[in-house]
Amino acid sequence: MATTMTRDDMSARYATDEMKKAAEKVPQFIISADGHVDEPPDMFDELPAEIRDSINRPKIMLDERPKGGVDPAVRIVDMDLDGVAAEVLYPTFVLGLFSQEQREQEAAFRVYNDWMADFCKHSPNRLFAIPCLATYDIDHAIAEMQRCNDMGMLGGLMWQVPHPDLPLTSNHYERLWAAAAELGQPLHFHILTGFNYFRFKREGLDKVRGSVNTKTHDIFTTVYDLIWSGVFDRHPKLKAVVVEGEIGWAPFLLQQYDYYFRRFTKPGHPSGDFAITRLPSEI
Repeated sequence: MATTMTRDDMSARYATDEMKKAAEKVPQFIISADGHVDEPPDMFDELPAEIRDSINRPKIMLDERPKGGVDPAVRIVDMDLDGVAAEVLYPTFVLGLFSQEQREQEAAFRVYNDWMADFCKHSPNRLFAIPCLATYDIDHAIAEMQRCNDMGMLGGLMWQVPHPDLPLTSNHYERLWAAAAELGQPLHFHILTGFNYFRFKREGLDKVRGSVNTKTHDIFTTVYDLIWSGVFDRHPKLKAVVVEGEIGWAPFLLQQYDYYFRRFTKPGHPSGDFAITRLPSEI
């Protein structure tokens, strides 16, 4: 007769000595570069009401969610069973808060970052969190990145699609690029982190477009803006990470970049005034 197990049953089973011994025999050689936590629904309950009530939060929370999303002890057992040596961790619904205004972002991200720092203290050599940065105010973003790095977190996650008044090609971010380079910490650009995301309900074809066309287009735009505006030429030690955006497009995109760089930098070409001086594929 077939039996079913709930998430709680599975979590309880993981806690047994038998399962722990089995996990010890699984080789750990995998690094999960894009893991996600499952933020507790009461995460922002202590924020002032005027901020808390304006934050976009899930309308539906599933009961039987994997316990490893909120309990680091269970997550470590899951990792052991899967042969995962370490995980780089990102938010889930907090990704949508990059569509919020400055006040909401700064308050919510600080709460999330503190929660994540505490989550990773359970196994600091295996759980690595990327803090969320609100970049309306660059002084605030730099201070928060430094604060989180001091707590053991790595780099910073910023919006992939910025506010239309603050494009990645502008001087607005210059001191953030410099600070991250000086710290030796990469800046991360995860899908669904956009000022224009989650502000409007998508219906019909637009629902699919957001997951297929829009996601890819936004990745291309981020990579293009960072490379062609000369960010890496001005800050050669800066590292950027594009997360959950697939990878098959990269060879084609770099081939196109190199082709047009060579074409447009020919002597006398009217479009040859670039901020970069080397092939994009070499950056």
